[in-house]
Amino acid sequence: LVKVFSWKGKFRFCIGNKGKAAFKRPSAVVTNAQGEIFVKDDVQISMFTDDGQFIRTIGAAVLQRPYGLALTNDGHLLVIDHGRKAGDASVVRFEQDGRLVKRSPFEPLSNAAYSKCRFIAVWRDSLYVVDLGKSVVYVTDFDGKEKRRFGQFGRNEGDFREPSGISVDPKGFVYIADSKNDRIQIFDAEGTFLSLVSLNHNLLRPSDIHVTSDKYLLVSNYLKHNAHVYLLTPFESDRNI
Repeated sequence: LVKVFSWKGKFRFCIGNKGKAAFKRPSAVVTNAQGEIFVKDDVQISMFTDDGQFIRTIGAAVLQRPYGLALTNDGHLLVIDHGRKAGDASVVRFEQDGRLVKRSPFEPLSNAAYSKCRFIAVWRDSLYVVDLGKSVVYVTDFDGKEKRRFGQFGRNEGDFREPSGISVDPKGFVYIADSKNDRIQIFDAEGTFLSLVSLNHNLLRPSDIHVTSDKYLLVSNYLKHNAHVYLLTPFESDRNI
């Protein structure tokens, strides 16, 4: 199930715990401008009102192994579908009413050995996909055509060890949870390393993250079983935030 909390951490309600709204391993959530909630699980996307009332399911007939969930500026829902066998990965795009817009081959995974694409984000006309299996980030268009990639396995600045959550702020700064290095890194939209995020306590396997338009950073700590909210302060490219 999915638990919904207020900004101050007060529990509000659960969704996905009964009937048609029941989930199978939910792993990604987005909301639209109306506050409606979209949750991706292992088989489909489920849509709810802002107070948790079930509306519809999306993609159950076409998705096979979906990962990640993002909402484009024109209101389309995007997921990465790994398919049933290696090399079948695709970008799948839906209208919010459930209609399939397009399925396109995801070019970076034409050779998918060891790949585990689990988290995605969008900025303008680019799709950012984190591959925690190969410790790299792919940047494609919405049709899956690769523009570039950045990152490699390691512990240095700009390197990753099983990167996970990703969020892009309105200015194009890319925040990535570097899970096994227990840190969050910032890159520009092209993938150039800018800074580490300095926090007032240590992270322990950060998983999904989100940066709001008013510069709040939300982090789920996988091994601590909790979530934290931080207020980000301005930074220069040669300094930690």
